[in-house]
Amino acid sequence: MSSETTRRLKGSFVLIGAVVLLVLIAGTVFYGLPSTSAAPPETSPRESAAVRLSSEAPDTLVIPVPTVATMRLTVATAQPARSAQPLRLTGQLMLDPSRLVHVHTRFSGEVVEVGPSDRGKDFPLRVGDSVHKGQLLAILWSREIGEKKSDLVDALSALALHESIYRHLKSIDNTGAVAQRSIEEMRRAYESDLILVERLRRTLRSWRLDETEIQEIETEAKRIHERASAGPEGAPNLAAPPADPRWAEIEIRAPLDGVILEKNLTVGDIMTTDDDLFKIADLSRLVVMANVYEEDLPTLSAMPSDRRTWQVRLTAHAAAEPVTGRIETIGNVIDPNQHTAVAQGWIDNADRQFRVGQFIEAVVPIDGGEDEVEVPITSIIDDGANKFVFIARTEDLTVVQRRPVEVRRRTGRAAFLPNRTNGGVAAGERVLTRGVLELSSVLEELRPTEPR
Repeated sequence: MSSETTRRLKGSFVLIGAVVLLVLIAGTVFYGLPSTSAAPPETSPRESAAVRLSSEAPDTLVIPVPTVATMRLTVATAQPARSAQPLRLTGQLMLDPSRLVHVHTRFSGEVVEVGPSDRGKDFPLRVGDSVHKGQLLAILWSREIGEKKSDLVDALSALALHESIYRHLKSIDNTGAVAQRSIEEMRRAYESDLILVERLRRTLRSWRLDETEIQEIETEAKRIHERASAGPEGAPNLAAPPADPRWAEIEIRAPLDGVILEKNLTVGDIMTTDDDLFKIADLSRLVVMANVYEEDLPTLSAMPSDRRTWQVRLTAHAAAEPVTGRIETIGNVIDPNQHTAVAQGWIDNADRQFRVGQFIEAVVPIDGGEDEVEVPITSIIDDGANKFVFIARTEDLTVVQRRPVEVRRRTGRAAFLPNRTNGGVAAGERVLTRGVLELSSVLEELRPTEPR
């Protein structure tokens, strides 16, 4: 092949390569330009379901329709409150501390008898029995009381002897047969006996022995003195009659009418002064302790004291007739978990239909309701001292606004708010009843941080 032919072939190849290169560049430019008919880029499902903060109103959220469906948001319409809506409180029945007594013994001793019950002498008292004031509960045998009674008898005997001698010496004082010093010494002994007898009497009275028992001790001392003086001259009659079996006994009697709640003794037990022999309570009136929500306290406190009454019925017997009682005190301490205070009062229980510890519902009739609306309790967002609700601004619930409210009172199902848009909810407005806590958390996250 000649050199001329070779040059022509190389030129052809260069020309063809240039044409191919131009075609490739033109295709790249053409297909690289954006097309006006191309579909927009797809948005991720997460971005399409995101809740955002509205710029048109404060504390307002814009919720995509899929999120509304996913959260299953529901609403309820605020209704005008009923005019005579009562305040319903839950609580418990308690013993009245002023009507509960702990029965003790004033002296240590052995239990020799337990008092009989109303069922008969063969049936000793037991827990649950009713007793009357002054009724015999038990008898104890105490060496201490026996010795103290004997001390009084001994002092009375010495007093009688020294009194007789002193009077005799005074009768012969003018004769000079007896020294004046002997008379003064006997007078001093006589006065000491008087002081001792009076001290022992006061001791027995301080031990709450009644005057009848003290009189019996003095009578016993006189009998001993007379028995000693009745024998032949120079040989007193020392033959003693049988000992009084009740000499060292202590009778334990009921201090009030009531029911035995505890019995901590039986025959043969040794009891001390620190032991509770019985616990007796008067159950004819019981204390009612009910929980009052913090927002209900102003309403309850504003009621006149003579109108603070409640209708109390057992939670377990809601169909039973309620019993009317009176509210006496409203507690000053708020429970940090429930935000409730304790209202305390009482109810009559003469027929014993109530028992200590039973759960109750107390209904307090109150005035008001004309300027209030009622919303479901599930719509309230309780953030400590602040309360909120979400108001639906659109029919499809895609725009909601959180609003601070004043909860005046609440029941187990409803909350009562002022009938206004500022600090309350207007009648007819729709409030969210589901998902409110989640939306409130989202709102707090989306709200801009306030500069310090």
